This record gives sequence, structure tokens and C-alpha cells, in this order.
Amino acid sequence: MSLANVPPRPTLRRRFLKTLVVAASSALAARGARQVEDRDSFVFATVADLHHANEDCDPWFEKLFREIEQSGADFCLVLGDLAHAGEDNSIKTIKSVAAAAGVLIYPVPGNHDCDLFDDTRVYRRTFPSRLNYHFTRQGWQFIGLDSTAGKAWGDVHASDETLAWLRQACHRLSTDLPTVLFTHFPLHASVPNTLVNGQSVLDITRRLNLKMTLSGHHHGATENTFTPTELFTQPCASRVSKNHDGTPDKGYYLFSCHRQGTWHQRFVKFSG
Repeated sequence: MSLANVPPRPTLRRRFLKTLVVAASSALAARGARQVEDRDSFVFATVADLHHANEDCDPWFEKLFREIEQSGADFCLVLGDLAHAGEDNSIKTIKSVAAAAGVLIYPVPGNHDCDLFDDTRVYRRTFPSRLNYHFTRQGWQFIGLDSTAGKAWGDVHASDETLAWLRQACHRLSTDLPTVLFTHFPLHASVPNTLVNGQSVLDITRRLNLKMTLSGHHHGATENTFTPTELFTQPCASRVSKNHDGTPDKGYYLFSCHRQGTWHQRFVKFSG
């Protein structure tokens, strides 16, 4: 066989990360649940619009997730666009580097995670149970929603399937516990390229004690209110993509939450 026909091999770093990811993910889930439930307060991180493009991005995200782990965050919400062009390897790499850093992640898909086939199938190969789902930590409820409509980036509606799932979930979940809803597409009408039916999503959740919604896609920080809920978007955390609002700072948020339902957040700049 000529050298031209030899298939490319993954880098040593990539092979090492793959050997860690399954065991690390299981251990992180168990450890995170134990640690958070033993305290009256906890911290979680949020990152959005990672846009992993190729192996050159790996060191950037290795450092990002190491920082998040060192911040004391118990877990991290990933608000979509893990991949820059929908590549399977990019989505798997984000999962691997987070696990290797010791960070438990809860992602939702973004439109760029659907680029190859105009749906979530590539994302679902790595995160089969992370489309529409919910979990509880330290007396707080978290709801992750698939807000995508294939690879469309504008004029997007949350699907009938997602809305039906949300209605059922809202009738199962506690109406008293403080709740966080996280999506890729923004929900407030004032934000560019928000979900066209974002108001419908908010109306469905009215019976819950919804403290905040956290979204990406806009690549910029916004804060709005749908009383009593605070609606946030945030800057991107990408090596290859810029903020759409023209601001230079990239990074992540840390949210400190207390059992009684109070919370505060701070933005942490990250430059790789």
C-alpha cells in the first residue's frame, strides 16, 4: 500500500480523550449529583456557540473546560452550536474534552449542529437523550429544549413535537421549585433571530416558577424580562467565530444558585 492510500490516524491526544470519555462521563454524573445535593447552594456554568471546526480548536476547548472545572461549577449547560459545520467529530470532541477536564455537560443542539443533514441526527449520535429533557439539582429544575428547525438560522419556529413535549413536562414538574429553561434560539422578541414562537414557549411555562431562560445563537449578551422571568443570551465561546453584536469579549457565565430560589451571575472572559 502506498503512503497516499494509508488512512489518516487520529492524534494521540484524540485517542487518549476517547479512552477517557465514557468512564469520565459516568463518574461525573454520579459525583455531580452527590456533591450538589449535599449543599444549600451550587454553581453552574453556561457556554454558547462553541463552533468547534477542526483539531486546531482542541487546545482552546481543553483550556476552556479546565477553567470551568477550576471555577467550582458543578456542571455546565452548553447552549447549542457545538460544531461549526455539523461534523460528527466536532460534537464528539466537545463531549470528550469536557469529560477529560472533569466537567459534566448538559447540551442542547444548535442550527449548526444540523448542517450536514438538516436535522439533529449527527448530534443525537453523541447525545441521544439530550434533545428535550429535564433534570433537578439542589431543589432547582432545569429544562433543555431542542429549538432547532434543521439548519435554518432565522425565521425559526420551535417544532410541534418540542411544544407538545414541553406541555407534558410542565404538568409533571413541580410548580414550586425554581426553574431554568435553556435553549439555543433566544425567546424574547427583541433579540435578533429569536424563535418566532418564543412567546408560545414562555406561555406554556407560566405555571412553573421559571426564574430564567438561557440561550445562545445571538453571539451577544442581552437581558430582558418576562415577569417574573429573566431572559438571557450570551457571547460566544468560539475560537473561529465572532460575536454578532460586534463586542470583542468571549467567555462563559457562572450562576450561583441558592435553595430558596435566589441567584446571581457573573461573566468570565476567555481568550484561549
